[in-house]
Amino acid sequence: MAVKLKSVLQSRLLLLALKPLIFAGLLFLIWWWNFSIFSVGFFLAGIFLLYIYPLMNSLIFSVSLVILISLAFNSLFIVFNHFWMVFLTIIACTFLFFLILGLKNLYLTKKIYWYFLLNLSLFYGLFSNYFIKIDDYFLIKLFLVFLASFFLFREFLKIFTQAVSRENNLLSFILALLTSQLAWIVSWLPIGPIAGANLLFIFIYLAENLIILRTEGKLKDKRAIFKNIIIFCLLLLIIIITSQWQISF
Repeated sequence: MAVKLKSVLQSRLLLLALKPLIFAGLLFLIWWWNFSIFSVGFFLAGIFLLYIYPLMNSLIFSVSLVILISLAFNSLFIVFNHFWMVFLTIIACTFLFFLILGLKNLYLTKKIYWYFLLNLSLFYGLFSNYFIKIDDYFLIKLFLVFLASFFLFREFLKIFTQAVSRENNLLSFILALLTSQLAWIVSWLPIGPIAGANLLFIFIYLAENLIILRTEGKLKDKRAIFKNIIIFCLLLLIIIITSQWQISF
């Protein structure tokens, strides 16, 4: 019995490792074939098959998957002419796809913490894409930040509260609106795209940490609140000090 269980576990882990590698290969083919319609269609069909089997929990992480695919396409397009940046982009997207599969198929323990990492990583990718070449299609990109933020917050709340409610939808809308407004304000600051993405990232980190504390019933815990405020201030100070301010008169 123990040998059978070990064999089943090993086969599941092998499958979990193999699927992200196929994802990386398909993503590489898109870049290699210059975003041809055939390569994009082949990629989407392949990812659908990799994700959908087994069928359990298929809808729970669908938002994360769609946003990951969108970020992967846009990031590859941005770094298209720089091979090593393409390589790093594929590695990062492959790791996030690994997390999605691991969470969906219940391979990963401590699901909440892994999902928190996945959600924060997708937000960071979203902000990085927004601030790079920010002047191109600014209003469209700002609207997409709002839209993606709404669905990411909504998925986050659904997983952490184990419920879909009007309250969660309203909170997601408010947080997404705040995020897009902060993105607009930060875009006017004389700092680089990485610093801009970092500033928005710590806002998301703080907001989602407060949601977790609320879910766990620790929102009145002064020690936990103080700890989050200290982390926020330290991260903000580091970003301000390390940013390359470009002030001209």
